[in-house]
Amino acid sequence: MSRSKRLAPVAGVAARREQHAAQTLKESRETLAQYEAQLRGLQSYRQEYVGGFQQAGSQGMQAGRMKDYLVFLDKLDAAISQLQAVISTSIERCERDKGVWLAKRAKLKALDKAIARYLKEEQQEEVRREQRDTDERAQQGGRKGGDG
Repeated sequence: MSRSKRLAPVAGVAARREQHAAQTLKESRETLAQYEAQLRGLQSYRQEYVGGFQQAGSQGMQAGRMKDYLVFLDKLDAAISQLQAVISTSIERCERDKGVWLAKRAKLKALDKAIARYLKEEQQEEVRREQRDTDERAQQGGRKGGDG
């Protein structure tokens, strides 16, 4: 069996692994995008809430109501901080998944390049073999014609 044919199943496995790594990276990026959208939403809501708090405060507010606003604002800030930590972890995961995918992609490209090189060598060898066969037949034909 030729080297190119022996490597074909290995390249198939490498291709599936590269595709799986690409899918994992895609999912990581989608998850990160969702977290970032949630963060933007929370930050926007916080701004609106602070605006409402300031407007209510400018008109006068009871201490209990002010405390409720501040407690809820602290909860929003905690949620934002927690989501920022999740985003940091998600960014790290994306970077790791990207590295895995790039490594799998490089391996697949190397295998594809090797297979292409082996195929070219095999084709060149086949051409040389056909040329030798043609030359031998021509020599044998010349001997038969010269002997007769």
